Amino acid sequence: MLSHLIKRPSSSSSCHHHQKQQHGRCQKKNALFLTIVTICMLLFCKNDVTVEAFIATNAQQRINNINGLTLQRRRTETGYYVPFSSPEIMSGNSNFHDSYSKLFMSSNKNENEYSVEIRLREEAESPFRKVRFLGFGALLVGALTSLAVSTARIAAALAGVNTDLMEESVTNAVIDTAGVIVLGFLLKRDGDAQESRLKRAAKGAEFAKLAVRGSSSLLEGAAAGTSSGSVSAGKSTTSVALSALRRGRGVDKRVVIAAGGKDKISDVLKEAKALGDDALSVNDLVIVPVVLPQCTAPLGLDDVTLIEQENVLLPAGGNWRSIIADEAEDARKQGVDVEKEGFCIVLKKNGRVGQRTRGIFLDRMCGEVTERREAGMDVKNI
Repeated sequence: MLSHLIKRPSSSSSCHHHQKQQHGRCQKKNALFLTIVTICMLLFCKNDVTVEAFIATNAQQRINNINGLTLQRRRTETGYYVPFSSPEIMSGNSNFHDSYSKLFMSSNKNENEYSVEIRLREEAESPFRKVRFLGFGALLVGALTSLAVSTARIAAALAGVNTDLMEESVTNAVIDTAGVIVLGFLLKRDGDAQESRLKRAAKGAEFAKLAVRGSSSLLEGAAAGTSSGSVSAGKSTTSVALSALRRGRGVDKRVVIAAGGKDKISDVLKEAKALGDDALSVNDLVIVPVVLPQCTAPLGLDDVTLIEQENVLLPAGGNWRSIIADEAEDARKQGVDVEKEGFCIVLKKNGRVGQRTRGIFLDRMCGEVTERREAGMDVKNI
């Protein structure tokens, strides 16, 4: 009798309660899954460089399969500046420009357009970027879908339908919103990193096209080892592309592009003469002086012997004005008096920009290499 007085829950309310519990567990699992996957992707980004090292060689082979690029292909990472459109004013051999013009991005037309070779190079340096894009994109779509469902349930609860799901839906909506924000940030950060790499690769391509003229005894190995070089018959000078001075191409040199006003360049060349060719040769340094604002070779100096030094190379072809003028403009924005102080860009033996300095200090550069050598440190890859 007493049992009949006890109110038993109806089957419909029991089912509703059971569905609510299942829904809550499902939402919690989804939130936990989203959090775990996001953390894994973050760790994956952090360890990207280590993992990429194992497959960079295979990816690089894809670059070398492009027609005619086997000899010129080296991964080059330079500065983050993009040259602007300016006419060439350099005299000399400009055949080097023609061999590259169809392969590399023309940043003078549209800095957001890159050649297939440039994009393959970026992929070789960061082969897991597309995987991250796919993972982040899939998670973002899932978070947006879940947010849409939670928003619909909140709207229904406000209208008086399934009001008991209101609190849970609000919690889920907050989690989904946070997930969308985090995943959007990660996608944007990875996209910005990709754009930065593409710009650096394009900048490296621009440096590789530049040609210099110097002593035949110094450069004839580079001229013989690359299709971009040419030896002037019967003359004591030779023209080669800067890419010919990279490691493994006949002449391994660190290129110091010294830019400044005429007086500053004269002082730099005098310092180079005081150091002597032996000091520069031992440290594998060659000087490329560029006079600003014309961005030309220092041909009008009073002492002609300054530009006839063994380790002094002169701009001879390529779009020197566009590239150096762009570097000078960026240096001005950072407070550098480019004509009085000058600045220099040091290209390492692998073709990458090693450093950019305010002012030009050859003695310090030689001293740093000497100190590393005496300390038993590596001096081949600096």
